[in-house]
Amino acid sequence: GPAVPAERLADLTGRFRRGDTAADGAGLGLAIADSFARHMGGRLELRSPPPGAASGFEARLVLPEGRRPGDRS
Repeated sequence: GPAVPAERLADLTGRFRRGDTAADGAGLGLAIADSFARHMGGRLELRSPPPGAASGFEARLVLPEGRRPGDRS
């Protein structure tokens, strides 16, 4: 899809926030992913467009060294 303006990216991790789309959804997916990332000591990085692209959207989960999804604290 089209690139998301930089000023809108951070807003997309809020609950019930959605980008400009006609797709179904409640706007909770990125809020949940961001919460999981922070709980694990990491962060969710949003980029639009992704590096090297003219359009689109990228969500990247960045975890601390040695942590992987599924690890328990």
